[in-house]
Amino acid sequence: MTVNASPPQSNNSAQAWFDQIKRQIQTATQCTELRFENISTDQGSLLLDSLSQDPDIERRNPRFSYNSFTKVLNVLIMPTNVHNVHQQWIHEENMRMALSGFLNAAEALGLKTGVGTTISDFTGQYTGSRKDPDFLIHYDSVLMPSIAIESGWTESLPRLHGDMCMWLVGGLPAVQVVIVLCWTKTIETPVHRVKGIFEVWERDAGNTPYLKQSGAIFPVPANAATQVIPITRAQLFGPAHVFPGRNGADVWNLSVDILRTWASAEIVNMGFQPA
Repeated sequence: MTVNASPPQSNNSAQAWFDQIKRQIQTATQCTELRFENISTDQGSLLLDSLSQDPDIERRNPRFSYNSFTKVLNVLIMPTNVHNVHQQWIHEENMRMALSGFLNAAEALGLKTGVGTTISDFTGQYTGSRKDPDFLIHYDSVLMPSIAIESGWTESLPRLHGDMCMWLVGGLPAVQVVIVLCWTKTIETPVHRVKGIFEVWERDAGNTPYLKQSGAIFPVPANAATQVIPITRAQLFGPAHVFPGRNGADVWNLSVDILRTWASAEIVNMGFQPA
């Protein structure tokens, strides 16, 4: 559920915003995405510092993002299983890359993943932005990811696309690929069903994000067994971090069917069925 929150009734101060956001985080009883508009960069920075350090809020483990270009602050509270299913997917893909020999031992040790690690090194029109990513892949101690994954329900798609632009434009030149996963609940009897799509975004020669690939997760398409997302070694590590003697043009095909298998199990665990 996405909630477009109204400004504080008392005033527009950072303290008033903080009190309102904290109250809404503490009273949430289900997966909720709060959206706060017209937040200045100074306010956004101060609010995220204060919110992330508040012990009452920390216990709820929310994910924050602030987009300095759109002046929107988002808070994801109580993410569902389906929000996190890509974690199992990429962990399995990492194991397969290592076991198959696509990654040698040094590469496997150097390739890192993370969830919710606050990234603030955005540049250009996104200077001052911050993001707790749903998932990131990066080389060793490099903070900015080479690949980011963002996931949400269909009502969050505008925010997911805003995050995609923030990664690909504000994360130049490090971020190579953004994968967006969008899920839709359909009301059916006796069991609700969940649809899913994926989008793969990259930059063109002019550094403008473009949709390179998209497809269905659920309902299962006819080409499910051969549905892949090709990722080059240079995209995986970042062009500057391809190991000596290794070919940056080598391709690993991420299996959408493996994602589908993990997603199906988590959707059932939530009491739903895949569409």
